[in-house]
Amino acid sequence: MRVRPRTPLALLSTSLLTLGCPADDRGDGQDDEVGDSDTESDSTGSDTDTSTDTDTGSETDSGMETDTSTETETETGTETDTETETDTDTDTDTDTGGVEPCEEPCEADTPCLSADADPGQVIGALVRSGARSDDDISQVRFQRADGSELLVRDDVVVEYQVSGAGQWAFIAEMPDDCASSSLGALVDRNTGDAIWEGLPIPHTVTRSAVQPDGRVVIESYDCGDTDPHFVVLEDDALLDEGEGEPVHLTIRANDWLPIYRPHNSAEEEPPPEEFYAWRKVSTGQEFGPTYPLAAWQARFTPSGELVYAAEINGDWTIVVEAPESIELIPAPAIEALFAEGWYGTFEWEHGDWQLRPYEFVSEWSLLRTWKPGESDRFFRLSPDNELEEVTPTPPPGTVLPKCTTPNLDHLGRLLMVWFDGDAASMMRQDDPDTWTTLGLPMHDVGWMGGGEFGESHYLHSKFSNNNFCDTPWGRPPANALTDDSAQYIRGPVTFVAPDARSHRIDAEGRCVAYSQMKDFQGPWGEGWSIVDLAGNAIFDIPHAGVHLFEWFEG
Repeated sequence: MRVRPRTPLALLSTSLLTLGCPADDRGDGQDDEVGDSDTESDSTGSDTDTSTDTDTGSETDSGMETDTSTETETETGTETDTETETDTDTDTDTDTGGVEPCEEPCEADTPCLSADADPGQVIGALVRSGARSDDDISQVRFQRADGSELLVRDDVVVEYQVSGAGQWAFIAEMPDDCASSSLGALVDRNTGDAIWEGLPIPHTVTRSAVQPDGRVVIESYDCGDTDPHFVVLEDDALLDEGEGEPVHLTIRANDWLPIYRPHNSAEEEPPPEEFYAWRKVSTGQEFGPTYPLAAWQARFTPSGELVYAAEINGDWTIVVEAPESIELIPAPAIEALFAEGWYGTFEWEHGDWQLRPYEFVSEWSLLRTWKPGESDRFFRLSPDNELEEVTPTPPPGTVLPKCTTPNLDHLGRLLMVWFDGDAASMMRQDDPDTWTTLGLPMHDVGWMGGGEFGESHYLHSKFSNNNFCDTPWGRPPANALTDDSAQYIRGPVTFVAPDARSHRIDAEGRCVAYSQMKDFQGPWGEGWSIVDLAGNAIFDIPHAGVHLFEWFEG
């Protein structure tokens, strides 16, 4: 990788890459020439705002009354009289894909080199919105691993939505954001050649995902309709459609597709079990949970199982259910809490709907219980369906903020935001007495939460003037982030996106595509670049106009 020092962006230190300044002139390149582009097509596609303001994160009053005026200091590597250690994460064994990280943020000639993709492989797509760019020119450029591009769509008065995986890419086309129908095409991922195209789709395409067998799963939020829809395409035909969000946009074994139905338009809220279902896309067969839910919120795991609580024959039980299997786990400790007036819910990992609650996935499940005037208690369900209480002792001098969503990483370790009176920080519990701080502290914000992408962590905060989230903030640390923020942490590198919404991380958690200046319609933005978190290197994509970058998988 040929790199050059990235002096303007080496703002703080070798361990911190922060890009929070206004947009510079790196997005003012011309669209006239496209490197190695040998294909132009008049076919068009679609792209719509995937953001939704609905908050699905569980935001419950922790009820914790721990005195925040403790004299214990929480410093890197410091041991206190409670034998609790709080460290700053400086892991150096993070997989870098064979790339030696730059000591300072540097410029790269190729995007996401640590992914170790073949030079000619398409790793993602840069989608240009003509309506948002005020010139009606919409385009789709496939981004290759060697830095060259392939222009596959170029038209006016259309919008595109794109996804890709394996050997295929899917392109949807709409006449505008509020169209009630779309046209779909499946193309070769690396050449852009059509496999089939011109397929009518009876909805707006909000998100899509290509399956390993070439089928396409679509999520749709049509204008004027508050309830989502799903569509499944096979070959050049519509295989199935219905109401609800397709969870993880993934068809499971034996053609089962997990569905979440928020029932936004319902005059009366239905029973909680009616929010969850599985549908066999090849036949239209569908069923929901076997037992009524005892706690309102359940969760789907990445493998498609639904984890929920139920009262079965008078006993409080954790149920792990899939279309062709079910396991019942006794939960007497949780039953005792509910008998004393406690409440509980399974955490949904993250409430940032820019990325969807399903994007932070773990086979581990976290059940949070609470009662006014009591400290929250937490229970963890392992991938082997072993249930245990994991209520942590707060790091010295901290309490759990009012509005935060705890999480679990791939090893089942707690990822939690703790408040020390001045700022809040996300920490990972490495063992019962050791917490590792991840990323930068946050100050004067509302909701906070985070999760894990591969070997990278993500932390998001958003401003809120809701009194429920009104944490009594003290004096901000010099490096604290305020207002909405998004930060990615991988080993010694912390990257703060210039805008808290217009950014995308790849499936392996190695690289982040981000814009320097957002468009006020969801995740779109201007001046896109790709930062390689493993290599600490930045690749600029020099095209003017409002764009959205979509990573391809595999």
